[in-house]
Amino acid sequence: MCKVFDFDQIINRYNTDSFKYDMMKKLFGKSDLIPLWVADMEFATPKCVIDEMYNRLKHPIFSYTLCGEDFYNLINKRMQKKYGVVVHRDWIVQVPGVVPALAICVYAFSNDNQGVVIQPPVYGPFAETIVGNNRRLVENNLIRNLDGSFSIDFNDIQDIAINPDNKMMIICNPHNPVGRIWNTNEIVNISNIFTNNFNSDKIIIEDAIHCDIVYPGEKYTPLFSINQQIEQNSITIFSASKTFNIAGLNCAYCIIPNAKIRRQFIKKQSELHLMISNIMGVTAQNAAYRNGQEWENQLVKYIYNNYLFLNDFVNKYIPQIKVTKSQATFLNWLDCSQISCDNDVLKDFFVNKCGVALNSGVDFGSGGAGFQRINIGCPKSMLLNALENIANALNN
Repeated sequence: MCKVFDFDQIINRYNTDSFKYDMMKKLFGKSDLIPLWVADMEFATPKCVIDEMYNRLKHPIFSYTLCGEDFYNLINKRMQKKYGVVVHRDWIVQVPGVVPALAICVYAFSNDNQGVVIQPPVYGPFAETIVGNNRRLVENNLIRNLDGSFSIDFNDIQDIAINPDNKMMIICNPHNPVGRIWNTNEIVNISNIFTNNFNSDKIIIEDAIHCDIVYPGEKYTPLFSINQQIEQNSITIFSASKTFNIAGLNCAYCIIPNAKIRRQFIKKQSELHLMISNIMGVTAQNAAYRNGQEWENQLVKYIYNNYLFLNDFVNKYIPQIKVTKSQATFLNWLDCSQISCDNDVLKDFFVNKCGVALNSGVDFGSGGAGFQRINIGCPKSMLLNALENIANALNN
């Protein structure tokens, strides 16, 4: 009989140097808000991970560390089990995080003032990494459909592809914050338009950090596994950090099948001194991939039930807000435009009237005005308290 894990436990995270909790006073003006903003979860990291970290702590030296064979073997086993694909050992490149990997890609595969394409509204560090490194930000804005879901503007990609200086496209799949999983047909269309309009030095990068938290009936397919053309013109970035709530341990990995692209990536990674592994990050990921499957399965079910609850509650009691139809992740995109499209007004409302900390939509770039991102990776009671506060504030 499988152990039933407790995702209803409330854990006090104040005064633990948690960005999510201990930065609220500075960023929101209050420290007693219900924190449904930063993209980490309120659930304890699984015991199998903590136990393996304790075992490593028994050795008294924490020096420079390599990724051992377990790191590579466990990734390959996971990819075979989840997606039916074999990943060769040399395809795997360890990195300290998804955003550092994106920064390496920007450095390695584009030059100053060349274009890097993103799909806003999207995770803010995408744009920051591009602009901060003197590349030209190119936006392929998502289309909002009548049912509130989002889709890709392929006509716009066609226009973007005309410019030979647009060297790279970064996709977020599953997408943060709109919750779409780009299916294989959509990815093939992106590839056919983007890489077929360019020479062989054009590349697609996929941030797949949320790929494990996929709702029932939905399917994620890794970018590199779709077809040979995409395999040879792409980098797919994974991490256990969101799924197992270990983001503070700084461990991720890229799958780079093309040897030339891989050499370019590793060369730039070495120049930036982003090669050394985090001892505890690697230990935690290995433990999660080795023994965390049942915990992960129950987590996904719990988050999906929270998503259903969010939809039901908002539809019944907060009709001024619309929940974006989602397929994945513990992050949901709320259309609050009936309350206001002004970011300052929305922030004041949620913070001072509702006592809830959310992420402002404008932090996700174009198309974010009037939206807020909510984190449902929390006990249901915590989500209920936040939603009741919002409902009461609007009704009063």
